[in-house]
Amino acid sequence: MVERALAEGRPIEIGLYFENADCRAYLRDTLAGAAIPVTVHLDHRRLSLVRLSRASELLDEQLSAAATLGARRVLTHIAPYPLTPSRHRWPALWGQLTEWLSRLDRRAAEHGLGLLIENTFHSLGFYRDFAAVVLAAAGPDTGLCFDIGHAKVWSDTTLAAWLGFLAEVDNAGRPLHCHLHANDGLYDRHLSFADAERDGLTVPDSFTGTLDGFAALAAIDVALPMADKIFEVPPEQALTNLDLILTRLAEV
Repeated sequence: MVERALAEGRPIEIGLYFENADCRAYLRDTLAGAAIPVTVHLDHRRLSLVRLSRASELLDEQLSAAATLGARRVLTHIAPYPLTPSRHRWPALWGQLTEWLSRLDRRAAEHGLGLLIENTFHSLGFYRDFAAVVLAAAGPDTGLCFDIGHAKVWSDTTLAAWLGFLAEVDNAGRPLHCHLHANDGLYDRHLSFADAERDGLTVPDSFTGTLDGFAALAAIDVALPMADKIFEVPPEQALTNLDLILTRLAEV
């Protein structure tokens, strides 16, 4: 996977939520001086915004590792669980999240890293307000990661609505990043598009509207041309998944 990304100039994302010293050493040596975009996913279970104050030492360790791996940005979640859906409580929540995001923003910048926050368990309305208040107060190299599977499972709106919101974030000059994979809308299964096609899950549905799964990927690419797109699928299926998508996109 890494060799192909290097050969074709494709972005790569490295997760620090698994401990594998040999793998990390290989990536550090292989990616040294590489021209491709590298993003590092922090251990979101321990380093989400709401848990930063409990893990300062781990944060420094992972930010240093990200810089060593040649990352441009690091990525994490707001929380490892759903936060309140009650809008009357959001102003208080935004105040806390603004403080925590500002703290992480500064720490990442000290290591020469930008920052991305991934959508997880919340509605599009939640992220619209988060962007308008919390993200707006962050540094210019702090943006969002759009996870299509999370949006399909945990929000009740359409891909078109999400893309409209993300285009606004893009127009505001914020960096964007995408996690792309398939599921049935019930669970965050990270299916490859080959498995999804086999199981009849690439047909148009309530999330993609009139688009099938491959046309949806094309729409994301058109709407967010500057975003790095990462296919979050089982590693052993990564290359066949990519080849299938490239073939199908050529047919769209």
